[in-house]
Amino acid sequence: EICRDHHLTHKSGISQHQKLFGIVQGGISPELREHCAKELVNMNFDGYSIGGVSVGENEQNMLLAIDLSIPFLPENKPRYAMGIGTPRQLVEMVSRGVDMFDCVLPTRLARHGVAYGRNGKLIRYRGEKNRMDLG
Repeated sequence: EICRDHHLTHKSGISQHQKLFGIVQGGISPELREHCAKELVNMNFDGYSIGGVSVGENEQNMLLAIDLSIPFLPENKPRYAMGIGTPRQLVEMVSRGVDMFDCVLPTRLARHGVAYGRNGKLIRYRGEKNRMDLG
């Protein structure tokens, strides 16, 4: 609430295009996810992030946390899954109604000469044979 109130009362110094998202937390507890999501929706944020995923849990629990949050978030506002980034995960998120996502994984892989190819396959591109023409 403090962050949202500050955002609303200091709009003169904030671009009108900047949006503030509430972050749904609660682990894999259905009760905590529902409670947190409903409280945030009552505060009328510009959009809603689903947090507490991609922080070490297995993929099944990550998807469970998403599934426990989505039903309580409005469809007419952006829904953002934090830290989701494999091609398969992106498809899973879209199928569940998530609109936005981000992740350091593709950039981290690229620093080590790896990129995602078709069907999510990892491709190594280091060395003369696979040198990419960057312009």
